[in-house]
Amino acid sequence: MNKKDHKTEDSARSEDSTSENESEKGVEEMVEEMLKEVGIQSIFQDVPGLIESAFDDLDSRLAATTIRGLGEITQEDITSMFDEVAGYANSEAEKLKKANLPKEVKYVFETFQVDAKDVTDGDSFTVYVNASDPNLSGLYEDKDVEERVKAEVELAKAKVDEAWAKREEALEKKLPQEAALQSRTIASHGYRIQKIHGQEVIGMPLRIRLRGIDAPESGQDYGKEAQAELAKIVKGKKLKVLIYTHDKYYRWVADIYCDGELVQKPMLQNGAAWHYAYYDKRKILEEWQDEAKKKGIGLWAQPKPEEPWDWRMNNKKRGKE
Repeated sequence: MNKKDHKTEDSARSEDSTSENESEKGVEEMVEEMLKEVGIQSIFQDVPGLIESAFDDLDSRLAATTIRGLGEITQEDITSMFDEVAGYANSEAEKLKKANLPKEVKYVFETFQVDAKDVTDGDSFTVYVNASDPNLSGLYEDKDVEERVKAEVELAKAKVDEAWAKREEALEKKLPQEAALQSRTIASHGYRIQKIHGQEVIGMPLRIRLRGIDAPESGQDYGKEAQAELAKIVKGKKLKVLIYTHDKYYRWVADIYCDGELVQKPMLQNGAAWHYAYYDKRKILEEWQDEAKKKGIGLWAQPKPEEPWDWRMNNKKRGKE
């Protein structure tokens, strides 16, 4: 074999090696993209007290397992595994959540992106979660939820499921007007159609009341500013919702995490809300409020800001008079 032949053979081996490395890199990149789409880090990062290495370890184990199991794969192969990987990630997350969450937490949900128009004031807003989440059924089965409320929720869900099935049929038969009609029916019950990983799913509404804070009411001084502050924090974000209980209006009292941070924190630090100490004794909430007080920012820039609970009581009395 002459030098030219040796060179050709070495080049071929080099090209094969390069191709193999690129192939492996391509697989890793596809897996990484899938993990991002699944939201594997967002599943874990908002869980209080959970160290970063927990989801880093799962991330690497999942990627390695996927690569070993598939060998040479395509983007289509990766996409077809989405549900399986998402299920695995959420299963692992549930185990970790139960071990790291406060015992008073009843349910944990991850929301779709929040729309600013769904923020009603500085301490309450509506979020949308995947209607197929099995935890939703348990949410309204608690013994302290009135039968009337349970019945209303069940009826709305039944009508939405029916409209969804009709919409799917209309789309299959290429009947856009009928599909649009069913979409409006779904919306009329407060639900929304969301697109996740290229697939449409139903978003179920949950009315949220932020735990441990009380913001000025809309008709109160600094009420509109507080609403705008909350909207600025959550707009376009996917949130982690830790539900503790519900109030008399059937808003779910919850700790909300946005990008790994408790939403109540900037609300208090920016002077957009009061620490609701009567219902929540957490010292950290008081400390965040004191930061804003010392700086004299937000509602604390006012000479004598009125507590929202006093404002509500006084306005209720005026209404009766």
